[in-house]
Amino acid sequence: MNLVVAASTQPVAATKVYFAWILSKADVFVTNGGYGGVNQAMSFGVPLVCAGLTEDKADVNVRVGWSEVGINLETDKPTPQVLRDAVRTVLDTDSYRLRASLMAEEFRMTDTRGEILRAINAADRPSRAALMPAK
Repeated sequence: MNLVVAASTQPVAATKVYFAWILSKADVFVTNGGYGGVNQAMSFGVPLVCAGLTEDKADVNVRVGWSEVGINLETDKPTPQVLRDAVRTVLDTDSYRLRASLMAEEFRMTDTRGEILRAINAADRPSRAALMPAK
């Protein structure tokens, strides 16, 4: 379950989120910290509130807190008051929005397709050592 908050409207809870549509309208994204959702939020410059410790979520959420693009609640089951306080903190603290915006700019500057093609091409070419005859 993800929760998207736009300060000017009521929060929206959803089990399926169409990121491109909803994140363009969001002021904060409350999530379990799944890799895909967190990366989508960061690509839109939306700060996060993360609560999740299963699978890769604990690791992803630590990075959210470390990079200051949001708050890591370090739990799977935050209380409503803890969630409310974290959302309010993100909305009231400009640095979260700023850090998320900087991360979105980093995403925009990365040529993902080009990097993938370079890696594939590099892996496809045999190394000089492999071409050298054995002594």
